[in-house]
Amino acid sequence: MEERYPRFYDKTATPTADEIASALGPAADRRWKALAAHLEANYDFEPVTKYYGKSYGWTVQYRRSGKTLISLFPETGAFTVLVTIGPKELVKAGGRIDGVSGYTQDCIAGASSFSDGTWLWIRVLADETVEDVKHLVAIKKKPGRASRK
Repeated sequence: MEERYPRFYDKTATPTADEIASALGPAADRRWKALAAHLEANYDFEPVTKYYGKSYGWTVQYRRSGKTLISLFPETGAFTVLVTIGPKELVKAGGRIDGVSGYTQDCIAGASSFSDGTWLWIRVLADETVEDVKHLVAIKKKPGRASRK
């Protein structure tokens, strides 16, 4: 079965920034870079390229002190993000997340919950989805100025 949005699955070949940009294509690369710029400007988390497993392929995780803020999975023509919203954050949000598009609401409704929180897998195909992801990350961790130089 052919994947509609193939990822980087070869564990032996860490994808370069150029390879990621080429696979994403112009529109998805613009969205990827906009989200990355937002994360780097507002959060003190380092981007780390990591192999996530044979089912998921390579990801760029924004990590600090062993904690992951968000994971971005590059694909051909798109990318998918994984944001885990913890139980405390969901309580703060009143058990629901307002202010996001219908598409993202559908992703939230179909999300799986585990002991560490709700895993939100969202494929980014539109500019509004980037804004939704920023909103979700802000629920997880309030934006602030990055302390990195």
